[in-house]
Amino acid sequence: MIALDATMQALRQRGIECEETGWDVDRIQAGKFDLCHIMHTNFSWSWGNFQAVMRAGKRFVLTPIYYPDLLAGISRSQITELLSQAAYILPFSRREMDEIKMDWPVTGISRFEIVPNGTDLFFHSFDTADRHGVLCVAARMGDKNMSMVAGICDELGYPITLTTGIEHKDLPAIYRKHKIFVNASGSERMSLTIGEALCAGCRVLATTENRGNEHYPGLVRFTPMGNGYRDVLKILIKGAVLMPDDQWDWRPNEAARGLTWDGVAEKLERVYRRVLGATD
Repeated sequence: MIALDATMQALRQRGIECEETGWDVDRIQAGKFDLCHIMHTNFSWSWGNFQAVMRAGKRFVLTPIYYPDLLAGISRSQITELLSQAAYILPFSRREMDEIKMDWPVTGISRFEIVPNGTDLFFHSFDTADRHGVLCVAARMGDKNMSMVAGICDELGYPITLTTGIEHKDLPAIYRKHKIFVNASGSERMSLTIGEALCAGCRVLATTENRGNEHYPGLVRFTPMGNGYRDVLKILIKGAVLMPDDQWDWRPNEAARGLTWDGVAEKLERVYRRVLGATD
């Protein structure tokens, strides 16, 4: 919902009228929309959104947010139809695109445009002085292997903050107090928290299971599963704490600051115009 709200605000700033409708066929028809944009492929609401758009007789583009092997109230045949009918498929990353192509080699899946998530400008900070401790951020306590990270920090004697249930507007101040940010999730499409922490000037240790990592060259990554992963993360956290600022690779932070919601809206506008037959 954070990404959806930010994207819609950026689209409006570009003069594109948009609103969120859910499954409401009558509202979609009454709204006189030129085009619909569906989010998600793997869930019951994905199919509900698709059916509503089809009944309303509208064309649509799809941000898949695709999870391999996850069928949460939707069938494989329904995902096939959803993907096949989309005018464009807009994955966050090349890795996500390749996973879709490998799992769903069906006729019609030919139009792809990679559109990564952005980050709000209010997260941007270039001041790395007077920062302390390790930070994890998640929607709910226990998500993203936070307890495992907390255990490692306890062993190292490093202070750690586990942040959940915080309003989005309050997160920048929290990021800016911390030196290290860790996302140890076992499955991410393009984590907003990784982008936010990078923009806020944190030293980020990111799960390899975040598909959007490819947009942050030089990012320190670790596999949050398998043999020895905990020992590897422990070494990485210790190294990130001790390394001087002038030796840390800040390229991922710079790259993250270049991914804005206005940039997302610009890419989407080009796709929308292409689908509607307007000048690209």
